[in-house]
Amino acid sequence: MTETKATPENAWSLLADEDKSAERLKALANSLGSMHLYFNKLVSGDESNHYLAYFKDTFLPNKPIKIASFGSGGGQLEQNLIHEFGYDYDVIDGYEINPALVRSCNESALANGLPNLKYHVSNLNSPNLPNNKYDLGIFFHSLHHVESLDVCLNSVKQSLAENGILLVVEFVGPNRFQWSKEQLAFAKALLDFLPDRYKKMGGGIKSSINRPTVEEVIAGDPSEAPRSQDILGALDRHFRKVELKSHGGTILQLLLENIAQNFDESDPTIVKMLQDFQNLEQYLIINGFISSDYIFGVYKKC
Repeated sequence: MTETKATPENAWSLLADEDKSAERLKALANSLGSMHLYFNKLVSGDESNHYLAYFKDTFLPNKPIKIASFGSGGGQLEQNLIHEFGYDYDVIDGYEINPALVRSCNESALANGLPNLKYHVSNLNSPNLPNNKYDLGIFFHSLHHVESLDVCLNSVKQSLAENGILLVVEFVGPNRFQWSKEQLAFAKALLDFLPDRYKKMGGGIKSSINRPTVEEVIAGDPSEAPRSQDILGALDRHFRKVELKSHGGTILQLLLENIAQNFDESDPTIVKMLQDFQNLEQYLIINGFISSDYIFGVYKKC
């Protein structure tokens, strides 16, 4: 049987299958509640105040707005904005390169009685967006898939209304996941510290943290992080920065990959250990030993 080659248009089709998507998430750092509390604290200063709620309360007007989600993936974000965080909206448009995801997202929106939530096929390297329409644009872990950053961001800027806001929750680390020797060394030191019971994976024990080859990254998804390390500079060229904060994970995403399922957060000792790791990661970022690979940024039109 011939294996289907990964393309930007099909690489993330598994997101349309809730069971497959959930199974994939289990072994990643973002499956842990402690990590989400960490993200919240970094942005809002309060682990119980979700960063998306903080953003709404701090930056959005108290009236219905028009929202665009650029690189909407499986559509979870948009429905969470509505159901979990109570974003007041006239319309939400999702733009996504994968036709299968656009189809499944539109079906889900209609099934959940959300006729003003609609999804459109769009390649963000050359997006066809309406002018001056949106009060809020969002990149949620999607901008790092874009190679033509200036073309994309200029189009996004034109799509925003005069007082439009851009929210960017994003990976801005090394292109094609070419991890720095420093972050690999720190992540490996923490891995070596862990007892084997926390390192179980695939019938074996995780014993190393490696930098993938560029070819391996491209084989998995040709759109994966082609210019991720250039994102902050590109944003500054096209927008006025209002707020920029670390969003955690430079070390912990590498450490916890494929072993996160071993951390039972009902055990206070394990939760405390994760918090200690988080504090160490922030110490290293704040003191310049490593940079922040993930950011929460708020921007406005220049």
